Amino acid sequence: MYFLPKLLLNLIVIIFNKMKAHPIVVGIILLTITLGMIGFSSVFPEFSTLTKLYMTMQLFLVDSQSFDVSDVISEDGQVSLPWTLEWARWMAAALTFSGILLGAWKILRKSTDNVKIEELSNHLIIFGSGEVVESVLEEADKGDTPCVLVSSCEELVKHRLEQKNLTVKISVKGNENPTLEAKHLELAGLSRASNFYALHSNDSENLRAALLIRNMKRNADMKIIVRQDEPISCDLLQRNGLLSTDRDANGLRIISIDKTRARMLLKKYPLEWHDKYGQATKVHLAIPKLDSFTKAIVIQTAMVGHYKDGKKVNLWLDSENDLSEIEQDYPGIKKCLNFDFLEGKSPGSVPEIFQENTGSLTTVIMTHVSPEEGYIEALRLHEKFSSENHFRVILRSHLPGNSTDEKLDIGVVPFAEDLLENLEELDRVARQIHEVWYKGNEKRINEERAIGNELKAKELIAKPTYKHWNELTEMQKDENRTAAHHIEVKIRAANLDPDQENLREEWAKLTDDDLDMLSRMEHERWAAPLWLRNYEVGERDDEARRHPNLVSYDDLDIDTQNYDTDQVRRAIDYHQQK
Repeated sequence: MYFLPKLLLNLIVIIFNKMKAHPIVVGIILLTITLGMIGFSSVFPEFSTLTKLYMTMQLFLVDSQSFDVSDVISEDGQVSLPWTLEWARWMAAALTFSGILLGAWKILRKSTDNVKIEELSNHLIIFGSGEVVESVLEEADKGDTPCVLVSSCEELVKHRLEQKNLTVKISVKGNENPTLEAKHLELAGLSRASNFYALHSNDSENLRAALLIRNMKRNADMKIIVRQDEPISCDLLQRNGLLSTDRDANGLRIISIDKTRARMLLKKYPLEWHDKYGQATKVHLAIPKLDSFTKAIVIQTAMVGHYKDGKKVNLWLDSENDLSEIEQDYPGIKKCLNFDFLEGKSPGSVPEIFQENTGSLTTVIMTHVSPEEGYIEALRLHEKFSSENHFRVILRSHLPGNSTDEKLDIGVVPFAEDLLENLEELDRVARQIHEVWYKGNEKRINEERAIGNELKAKELIAKPTYKHWNELTEMQKDENRTAAHHIEVKIRAANLDPDQENLREEWAKLTDDDLDMLSRMEHERWAAPLWLRNYEVGERDDEARRHPNLVSYDDLDIDTQNYDTDQVRRAIDYHQQK
């Protein structure tokens, strides 16, 4: 007996949760019930309230036996039905038939969409919701790319359906959280799709999607992109290839939207360069609040923040706890950056930052507060900083009305609107860098074999990266992407503009001192990812995390120094691949 009331109660809760999104319909239903109760009270005043409620509910069943019409026939044979009951009868019938028609339309629409999906091939499947997903969907729509969205977001699914786009909705059962299952991917046509992007805002959901599709039937050439915004999660999956098998390693890519946005931010607002004042003599980066995005900025800065004369970025975190959190995942980060602490103070209250008369440039990341609060901080810094030093404040979004203030240097975090295009552009340069290295290594192998040095040739062949681009692990590819990102840093270090028309001619005029300075920068840039992964100096052993070249530039052998210099000379060729 206990089971039935509980079942009815759960049913009522589910119906209420569905209906509360449609207040007008709920209002009409309540009005119908009220009119019905009033009408039945007029006709059958002796009946109990529960009986009258039951009779009212029968009106929604369009039941002719809900009451006896003879009870309202007057002595002259006329039907004397109260207007309230008359209205209730018609409203109930209209609601019932509207519900039937709506349900039939939804069933028909769903079956029609399923048929359309079954006819698709070589299409794109996108899983998730949020700004990034909406941006990628917009890109796909502009390019007329056949696309199926798999999502549990009611609003996004509804919007896509209104635009007559194909969608697989992840339904929620009771109070459970919506969970992606293999059946949803099958409905989206995974076995016929050419691309699958897991771009949910939750890293765990994307990992679940990747693990699901790993053993599902799909196109052998499918391109798979899996989003992991937490820097260490992204790096761990890239390094260990936990999602890769022999058949899909070439098509799988682990990306971090935060890392991509951090790269875009440092490209748009170079820490060491000011458009008005040029190269900074000292570089400060202040991060009052550490989160996944600002952590991505720290890691990117550690990899590309290597400047002329061995200068590094002075990174100001809030406390030593923030540094400890970073060091847990990146033990060697102190070898890439100089650290100091704000200790709860505003960057404008730290004398070491604002009182230096050194021509320094300080970038303050204020993405943890509203744009308006960030603007106030910019005003505070403007009053504190001397004319000899410069600063910029980075906000998480534009001020209302895109307001600007000429006396303030305010930047905005780029949103990855052209996410896929940005990733592909970086890859074009990174691929070229690797192909040049591959051909150079191949040439050295042939030279060693020509003089009978087979041992050295085998050593060169055994290098982990001696393979074509598509055969590299995602981590190995990412190291080339970092090299591509650092090219503009080198160009600016040579006092040139990455966008100037005669850049190739000016690059060819670099002096030996210039080449030496840039080669030293390149060596520091190359070493940074290894330091971050806690490598040590020693005989080459990637399993034990040792590498012989983790020494100062002056201690490198001449061949390695020449290779760094050759990379510097070729930087202009790589740069103009974009």
